[in-house]
Amino acid sequence: MSTPRSTPVPVGRDIAATAGLMLFSAVVAGGFVRVFSGWEFIYDLLVLVVVGHVTSLILRRLNVNPAAITAIIAILLAWILLAQHYWTTLSYATPTDATWAQISLDVGLVREQFPTAVAPVVYGAGWAALTGVAIALSIVLAEVFAFVAQARGEALVPGGMLFIFIAALASPRHRIASAVALLAAGVIATVALRAVHERRQRIELAAAGRPRSMAAPVTIATALLVAIAAGVIGPRIPGAQAEPLYDTRGRGGGITEVISPLVDIRSRLTNRGDTELFRVNADSAAYWRVTTLPEFDGRTFRLPTRSLDRVAGSFDTAPEGTVAIRQEIQVLALGGQLVPAAADPIQAAGDSPAGGIELRLNRDTSTLVTPRDLETGDRFTVVSATQRLSPDQLRQATSSAPPDQIFLGLPDNLPDIVSSQAAQVTATASTPYDQALALQQWFRTEFDYSLEVQAGHSSNAIESFLSLRVGYCEQFAATFAAMARTLGLPSRVAVGFTPGVLNEDGWYGVLGKNAHAWPEIWFDGVGWVPFEPTPGRGAPGAESYTGVAPAQDTT
Repeated sequence: MSTPRSTPVPVGRDIAATAGLMLFSAVVAGGFVRVFSGWEFIYDLLVLVVVGHVTSLILRRLNVNPAAITAIIAILLAWILLAQHYWTTLSYATPTDATWAQISLDVGLVREQFPTAVAPVVYGAGWAALTGVAIALSIVLAEVFAFVAQARGEALVPGGMLFIFIAALASPRHRIASAVALLAAGVIATVALRAVHERRQRIELAAAGRPRSMAAPVTIATALLVAIAAGVIGPRIPGAQAEPLYDTRGRGGGITEVISPLVDIRSRLTNRGDTELFRVNADSAAYWRVTTLPEFDGRTFRLPTRSLDRVAGSFDTAPEGTVAIRQEIQVLALGGQLVPAAADPIQAAGDSPAGGIELRLNRDTSTLVTPRDLETGDRFTVVSATQRLSPDQLRQATSSAPPDQIFLGLPDNLPDIVSSQAAQVTATASTPYDQALALQQWFRTEFDYSLEVQAGHSSNAIESFLSLRVGYCEQFAATFAAMARTLGLPSRVAVGFTPGVLNEDGWYGVLGKNAHAWPEIWFDGVGWVPFEPTPGRGAPGAESYTGVAPAQDTT
């Protein structure tokens, strides 16, 4: 009994089938535009697509055993993935212990971020490698189904399943275009594979004097008709534009839940960016600080367990050399129990339509807390004593006697790159102030700001941030604080908001997108001093010693 492959496939049909399958894989790869922020991923994925399918074609024409073809393609694509993402860790083009350590780091990072990830994400670190693995696997399976199992439409199942998985996690952008392209490519690939696996000579229906076969133009026309129908009719089907029955993209907390400000901050920045959370009428603009996070356990900067003092009216005196900023704060949509205010509050009172609001103060973190969640209509009057500092004043100060050793705490598993990079950046700095300034300048000039990096402040996330050099305020603040501690500089991460938009009535409207995080460094005899490592941000009143003009998100 003869097998289906007993008669060699004509080279033209074999090339056409490979081209059709390659086109389908390329469209699946292009579907990741809904996951990543730009198109830089496409080159890496197209290399995998072209090399995988063309290598299979060449080996088939050389009559290599199908099992051997599958193994060769898998090994070749695996090596390309290593070269694309871990080249600097390879030795003589082979993986080393450093390669496996980096892979382990990337896998851990993706595992940590995946439950709360919100597309688009930055193409890099574990996300890039994971994407390459997914595309490579779909290529290998497509080749096995198409040319070993001699399937037709079934060969498109691996890529199609990957495309559906992408769609479930991705952002809505390019949704129609990518789906239309996939349908068109699927029609072309199916017809090309059908031609390869025909066992009988096709009956020619063309009249004399006309082209011998109309298969190619008919296939292209059919693909175009299917694509047009999908693009025009699909979006008009009832329910096509409705919200999903189940949202698979990100499981982060909402903006009205300030359970952990450092975790919740990404939800504010991306999900409710234009929502006005509160209004402030103040003597001058400031960063409206919600709290500070001194405890770092290797996974999060967080609030420690500390006592709260009941406060009413004045509870502290303004230190010498500070400037008083009086603020009236009106809550609109801000949740949680933490009251935003300029640093550092020395007087506070709260009121609501239902009566007075009790306030409590955590002195270790300069945090004003209410015993209940904030509600629309709550009002607070706060007076803060804000420092106006000069470089000479800070340059003469030491940083050896923080109020608590918690501000120097570091986990045992902190990656070595954090301390080594900090030492390198500050090698020429002679004072604690110059060290902090050097760190700030390094971040602002060597890194890029992006909201598309996923939330994270664990050791893995810090190491990834130092490698990618792109992130948003949480990563800038947390990494700055961790690096400062390796230099012996007491630090903490402050969480709050940039000033917001100054309206004609004299009130600052503070939006969700104004949520921000920044580091603070302790100076003996001075206190806590904020720095600004995040590009595009600058604290009002701090430019004299940071050298950074006031700036915030104005989009």
